[in-house]
Amino acid sequence: LLKCSKTRSHKPLSTPPSMTNNGIINGFKHQTFKIIMSAVFIEEDYDGSLLTTFSPKQWAEYINTFVDEGAWLTVRTKQTPQSETCWMCEKLKAMEKGLVAFVIAHNGEDIIGVCEVRRNSADVEKGVVNFGLSVRKEYRGQGIGTELLKRGIRVAKTHFNAHLLMIEVMAPN
Repeated sequence: LLKCSKTRSHKPLSTPPSMTNNGIINGFKHQTFKIIMSAVFIEEDYDGSLLTTFSPKQWAEYINTFVDEGAWLTVRTKQTPQSETCWMCEKLKAMEKGLVAFVIAHNGEDIIGVCEVRRNSADVEKGVVNFGLSVRKEYRGQGIGTELLKRGIRVAKTHFNAHLLMIEVMAPN
């Protein structure tokens, strides 16, 4: 059970999101894409149902793989389950406001890659969407990042009605 505050809790799903509600979550089609050779599932998440399927410990382990390889992220130090609980709570609140969605690649147990699709809440930037993209080192070169970004672009256009898409890349990466 993930507790974000005294008044809110969010329980992880016991079955994969693609198997619940006939694939419909909060009115949005929850699609699964399977890369046959790697058994990797790539799913869109608009309401946190997939985000919270993974524990804060799993999110910390995912982020820490990038810290270990010296990748440039918004964080440069090891993360803990507690810090990832705070991160998850922030993202769930942003999802409730319609400011962020995720495209997550996973193998049923581990997070493999993530594309965060986010927009600024300022009125003048409602059509501007930014992306954050990451893929575990051992899964790179298989087209997973490409598929995450393609799905992220589709989410930006259809869910956020984006007219300007932006992605920033850190030079050392």
